[in-house]
Amino acid sequence: METAREIYLQACARLADSFEPDGFRWRSSLSELVKVDGDLRFSFRLQTSARNRLLASSQAPSRWSRLWTNFQGGKRSEGLFPSLIRQLREINSFGSVAIIPHVQIENPKFKAWKRDRLQQKDPNGTIAVTNLGYLMPKHQWLSVNLAKKESRARRTDEIAEQLRTLGIPFQLRFKNPAESAVWMATEESIPFRSFAILEYGYFCGGEALAKEVLGLLLSRFKRLDRIGSYNRSLEEFRSSGIPEVTWANEWEMLAKSALLLGLA
Repeated sequence: METAREIYLQACARLADSFEPDGFRWRSSLSELVKVDGDLRFSFRLQTSARNRLLASSQAPSRWSRLWTNFQGGKRSEGLFPSLIRQLREINSFGSVAIIPHVQIENPKFKAWKRDRLQQKDPNGTIAVTNLGYLMPKHQWLSVNLAKKESRARRTDEIAEQLRTLGIPFQLRFKNPAESAVWMATEESIPFRSFAILEYGYFCGGEALAKEVLGLLLSRFKRLDRIGSYNRSLEEFRSSGIPEVTWANEWEMLAKSALLLGLA
C-alpha cells in the first residue's frame, strides 16, 4: 500500500513534468516549482498537511459513508471544490492526502532593499503570495484531497490547468512593478498584506508611488472601518517608539511601515 507521502510526491512529480516545458524546475528541498525571469523569481509552492492519513484499502466504508453516498446519489465530484458532504465522505472512505498549491513572486533585490532601508534583520524577497484558490472564481482556500486513487491523476491535472491558466498570468502581472503595486492596493478578493504592498510600492516606485499606494490602502481601511485603529497605532508609535515586531495586526503593521518610510 502506498503511503500518504508517496502519493503527495507522485503528484508533485506529475506537476513538475507538466511545467518543465514552461521553464519551471522542481526544488524538492522547498517543495516548489521555480522559474527565474530577470529579477523575478516565480514559484508554485506545493504544501501538504501533517494530518495526512490513509485508510487501508480493505477497510469497509462506515455507516456514515454509505449514507453520504446514497444522499449524493452518485453525483460526480465538483472539480477542485467538492461539496462538504463529498469531502467528508471521501475522508471517511479513503482518508486524506492534501496538496495545497500556492502562487508566489519574489525578487532578491527587494529582500536586500528591506534589509538596508527598513533595517529588517531577516527579510524575505516575497512580493506577493496567494493560495491558488483565491485566483479561482470561488475566491477561497484550496486544499485538494488525493487519497482516492481513481480521482488522483485527474485532480492533479486540474491543479496544473488552473496554475497554467490563472497562476502564470498572475505572476506575469509583476513584470510591470508600478502597475502591479497599484493593482494589489485595490484588489480585495486576494488576501494581500497591506504593509507588504506599501513596502513594495516604495521599492519599485519611490516616495511618489508609495504615497499613491498608501492612499488606496487607507481608502480600503475606511470602508472596512479600520482607519481609526490605524490612526491610533500611528499616535502610539510616535509617542512610544516603533516596536520591533515581526508580525501584528494589519493596521499596526501598515502604520509601522508608513512611519519607517517617512510617509506618516
